[in-house]
Amino acid sequence: MPNTKYLLTLILCLATQFGWAQDDKPYFEGEIYRIQMSSGIGSEYKGKHELRTIYKNGNKHIIDVRLGRHTIQLSDQNRCIVYYDGQTEAAEYPLDKLYNIGHTDGAFGIEKKFTFAKSEETTEILGYTCEIYDGEANITQDFKAGKLQKNTVNAIRFAVCPNWKTDSIWQRRNSHFPVDGIVMKMVSDSKTTGKSGFSKLHGNLYTSEKVKEVTEREVDDKEFDVPEGIEIKKFRTYFSATTLLNKLAAENKKVLKKAKRYPTQLPDNDTYDTDDEWED
Repeated sequence: MPNTKYLLTLILCLATQFGWAQDDKPYFEGEIYRIQMSSGIGSEYKGKHELRTIYKNGNKHIIDVRLGRHTIQLSDQNRCIVYYDGQTEAAEYPLDKLYNIGHTDGAFGIEKKFTFAKSEETTEILGYTCEIYDGEANITQDFKAGKLQKNTVNAIRFAVCPNWKTDSIWQRRNSHFPVDGIVMKMVSDSKTTGKSGFSKLHGNLYTSEKVKEVTEREVDDKEFDVPEGIEIKKFRTYFSATTLLNKLAAENKKVLKKAKRYPTQLPDNDTYDTDDEWED
């Protein structure tokens, strides 16, 4: 028994020294309000999203205010549920199947290169000191059978508050961009060039996101419940749920357009200039 006790003590010390033990930082509990801007080919619409996110114990309820879309990510249950206001169906799939779909790094015809580094810079956002990270993904696809040659370069910059544990399963699972903390500001600039058959490919998708308000408060577990009357349909992966997700999005778009509330119908002054979006 003394040997067992000694061994357990040694393991605990090593875990603390090498970071094996669970991060002792707390999860954020409360609500964070973000503005997300989107422009270019590939965005659902050009303009502004308003995102309210409710947090508790690493779980998140993301509400896109203008679209009326709800995304509930329950990390402790490995569940992700998506539904829209006014509809009667919801799609559910395992949360860990959200980001590991598609081609792997070793897939035929695809080459992926990543660079990532924490800079020496810091910035203040709403009184929180944030660390700055810079990353780039360079993805080349060359499928001769389909006559597809495509190169996408995505430059991304994060301002991260390290006070709390990482708030996103994407951050926790993405070894290419190991951001540690809550992202308070993000800018992503993705450029695509190439050709498919005789057609040239050219695209630019620019998105940015910034926290505008942080409210630390107690959160009731009921704030993660799906409203009564909504049937939850379960799928094995995010990919297998896309048919239903696309259907729900299309039906929601019709309703919002009929009510003249769809974001593409917002005034031109609700868009933004991408050139200096990182600066205030």
